Amino acid sequence: MQFSDYVIVPDVRLLVKVPDTVAMDTACLLPCSALTAYNAVCIVAPTVEDFAKYSDDCAVLLVGAGGLGLWGIQFAKQLLPAGVRVICADVNSEKLAAAREAGCDDVILWGKEVDDDTAVAAARKACGDLGAVAAIDFVNAPATFERLQKTMAEGGIHALVGFFGVDAPVSVPLMPFVVARHTITGVVIGSLPQLRELTAMVAQGKVKPPPITHHPLEDVYDVLQGLKTGKVKGRAVVKFESGDPTLSKPYDMGTGMASL
Repeated sequence: MQFSDYVIVPDVRLLVKVPDTVAMDTACLLPCSALTAYNAVCIVAPTVEDFAKYSDDCAVLLVGAGGLGLWGIQFAKQLLPAGVRVICADVNSEKLAAAREAGCDDVILWGKEVDDDTAVAAARKACGDLGAVAAIDFVNAPATFERLQKTMAEGGIHALVGFFGVDAPVSVPLMPFVVARHTITGVVIGSLPQLRELTAMVAQGKVKPPPITHHPLEDVYDVLQGLKTGKVKGRAVVKFESGDPTLSKPYDMGTGMASL
């Protein structure tokens, strides 16, 4: 991973103006973590809308209450039909408290000491009789994948976002998968129009950034280790001087921001 004072933009049409109401440490979060979470919610939205036409008890289950998950909760509340419950599972009780603050309807503690059967039972109880009509996995490890597959409603959609599992394999029981008519889809970042849409939502105060901590460039290694061990609450922002005094005003561009 590299951090630089400048980046080459090949076409001005790829730029999105930062509104005056959006702080720079929030703006640097939008093109990656916020956009990925926004795209994930957009992808599952049609399936959720179809279920909501025929049931008053629909639930969406998000796994992971970190930087992406806290964005995802808020986008789900904004984009999905009214009445759809948003539920979050995480291994950390403090992060689940942050999920409630972000607007989550219910939370599930999937601690490391919780066995799969107990975790699935808790998730199905929270999601209701249908199960989760959509699941967004911001962790995406074999354990979360398999738990979600057992929690999904028939005809539900399962969006894979996180990279925690890296190259770890998972098994899909073919007959139950076909009978349950599950859809699995991968999500990576999003589109330029989506970035403009979510930037407007943040500028209007409809969505707020997750908790942000600021760090100098020389602390990047330590922050990355904290991310690996799940010790970072929300998002970590690296703040560094650009070295160009002509960029210091009026948009606070004298300081560079990089999101972790």
